[in-house]
This record gives sequence, C-alpha cells and structure tokens, in this order.
Amino acid sequence: MKLNTFFVTILFFAFLGIKAQNKLTLEDVEKETVYFSVSEELQFSENVLSILNEEADKNQFIGIAEVHQSEQLSLFTSSFLGILKSNGFNHFALEVGDYAATILEEGFKEPTAIMSKIKDLNKKYGKSKFPYLPFIFVDKIADAKFIEESARLEFNLWGIDREYEFSYLMHLDKMYQLSTKSDVIYQLYNEAQKEMTSVVFKDKISGKSKYCWLLNNTKINRFLNEVSKEQYLNNYAQELTNSWNIYCWFVQKKGGSAARVKYMRRKFDSLYSIATQKEKLPKVLAKLGGVHLTHGNSIYGRYDVGRHLHEKAKANNTQFLAIRHVRRYKNGQDQINKSGWSNTSFLMQMGKKDKWALIDLRPLKEMVEEQGLSVDKGTAWELKNYDWFLISPNDSKGKINR
Repeated sequence: MKLNTFFVTILFFAFLGIKAQNKLTLEDVEKETVYFSVSEELQFSENVLSILNEEADKNQFIGIAEVHQSEQLSLFTSSFLGILKSNGFNHFALEVGDYAATILEEGFKEPTAIMSKIKDLNKKYGKSKFPYLPFIFVDKIADAKFIEESARLEFNLWGIDREYEFSYLMHLDKMYQLSTKSDVIYQLYNEAQKEMTSVVFKDKISGKSKYCWLLNNTKINRFLNEVSKEQYLNNYAQELTNSWNIYCWFVQKKGGSAARVKYMRRKFDSLYSIATQKEKLPKVLAKLGGVHLTHGNSIYGRYDVGRHLHEKAKANNTQFLAIRHVRRYKNGQDQINKSGWSNTSFLMQMGKKDKWALIDLRPLKEMVEEQGLSVDKGTAWELKNYDWFLISPNDSKGKINR
C-alpha cells in the first residue's frame, strides 16, 4: 500500500512538471533578456553594443514602437542614432508632419543651437503644457537631444504624419515668409493669421469641430488659395488642408484613423522614393507610437506603417526589426497593474528601476510554437507582432523645452 502511494505521488509531481513545462515561464524569458545602461554621455554599456550593431547591420528598417512622452526613450534614441549611422542608416521617420520636419531641419546647420531654436518656437506658438505645442512628440528637452544628434550625424528627418493640430499658426507664418510677400498676400495673411490666432487652441468653434471649421473658413482659405499660386507653396497649403480633412473625418467618425495611416504609408513611400535616387536600399529608423509598428495589422485591425515596412522589406529581400517599447516604472511607480498594460504585463515583469531590459522575442516565439507552450493572449500578441521588447528604467514624461 505504501509503495502504491509512493508511485502515485511520483506520478502526480511528474504530471505537474509536464504541465508546468507546457507554459512559457519567466525563467524562459530571462534567458533571452539582456540588461544594460545608457550613460549621461549617451553611451551604451559594453554588453549590449554587439547586439545593437548586429541588428543595425542586417536590417533595412528598424521601428521603435514607443510609449509616447518617454524621457528615457528619447535618451536611448539619441544614443542609438550613432550605431545606426555607422551601419548605413541615413533617414529618421517621425510622427510629425512633413513641413514640421522641414522646420526642424532648418536648425541642422548649427546642431548645438537646435535646443534653443525649438524652445523659441515652443514659446512663440505653444503653451506651457502638453499637448499645446507645435511639435508633437518632439516637445521635451530630451527630444531636442535626439534632434540635435540627428543633425550632427546628418540624418534626413522624415515627417510622415499629418500636420499637428497646434502647429497651424506656425505654418501660416512660415508660408508667408516663403512667399513673394505681395500686397495681396500680405493683406490676406494678416486676416488669416488673426483668425487662426483666435482658434488654434480651441477644440470647437460655434459648436463645430475646429478642423471642419478650418476647412470652410473664408479668410484662412483665401490666404491658402493665394499662396498656392506660387508653385513651391502649393503642396504646403495642400498638406494643411489634408491634415484638417483627416482630423475632421476623425471627429465625425468617418474613417479619420484609417485615412491617417493610409496618409502615413503614402508619405513614407514618397520620401523613400526620393531617397532611392541616391541609395539603392535606403535604411530607415521609424519612431512612432506603439500601435503603428506591428509586423501584421495593428491592434485596431489596420494596415499600418509597421505592416507596410514588413511587406516592403520582404519585397526587397531585406529585414524589418520591430521594437516594442514599454516602461515598467514611471516616477517610481510600478505600472504593471495599471490600466492599459494588460497585454504586456507578463513580459514587463522583467523590468528594473535602474536598468534597461532588452528581451529578444524571436527565440521565445519559436519555443512557444515548437513546444506548444501556452501563453496569455496579450503575450501572444507581442510575440506575433514584435521582435524585441524594450523596457525603460524608471521613466518620466520629462520637461517641456519651453
């Protein structure tokens, strides 16, 4: 009897062992995790350099699917640009408008002055708090550092998004500066500027969405129509109108989000086509919000920029590395159980307050598929759509450059 009980006990624990092996564990994840640091001088610790260089060498496209307003990620990006440049990357796509990127690039002749130039523009056209600033996601002091580094390394900035909702006064002024400044343009500009100044920070005008209102405002559109007669300003004016249409469709629930990602893909292709005139296979870093850079359709089911890069790399017989960025700690507080992080909570457990964590998801995905391991729905999504899982050390929004 005792012998039988012994064997039953052995079989029971063996069953538990087999059952445990049928699930992806944190021990499995830890084997594919590298911890590293970024110094105040924006240098990576030695243990991660070969990993970063290897991926920069073999990939044509690298996408950082970011948590917006991450001071730590901005510092990581500043450090990463040097590695990318040494491996043939010359282009940097951002979630800003094309003409906003052009304005940022105007400071590239004096990289050390970029911080102050962006600060001046934020003061002139923005407010003292996010998001009421002309440069979305390039509004913090840490952001200005990666723009400065882009200038120093001679990257081309690609603005692939619509022009941002609080940048329009800046764009009206820029169009006037670039125009012939005829008496007619001067008069129309003053009228348009006065109108835009009164509404730029509002959401609605007379109960109507600001963006829909802008599309039909007589004074503003008279100015745009007049400067459009000058060939080099025609596209600029059209880009503003396109941006207002996308915003208007969004608030009216008429497909604005779908129109936006289509616009972003088209903008990327336009800039990529220009780059191919000098490079056979231009290498591009894209830094966009997390939903935009999945290998497959986005979490909203849209054919977004990430899938576009995936397909483009496939057609080119090259590769696309999709990096999922998250932060476990924000201002010292653990985010794992916070709303919005359920998809990533399992993998986020590898995060540390004082170190960056880099998890290579590819061998984990292979392990799950080959061994039939179970994972939660959120982790399955991450494994399917991203290659790396990058966790910031203790993070914050950072200070506005104003």
